[in-house]
Amino acid sequence: MLPDSISSFINDHLDSFVLELGQFLSIPSVSTLSEHEKDVLRAAEWVLDQVNRCGFTGRV
Repeated sequence: MLPDSISSFINDHLDSFVLELGQFLSIPSVSTLSEHEKDVLRAAEWVLDQVNRCGFTGRV
C-alpha cells in the first residue's frame, strides 16, 4: 500500500504519465533492423531526457 501523498501525486498526474508513456511507446525502439537505428537512438534520448528531468544525469 502506498502512502496517501504518493497515491495523490500519481492520481493528480496520471494523464501526464499516460501521455508520456504513449510518446515513448510510439518510438519503434526494439529492433535489429539497421533502418531503425535512428529510432533506437531517439528512444534512448527520450529516456535520458526523462532521467534529466528527475534531476539525474546520464549519457547516450
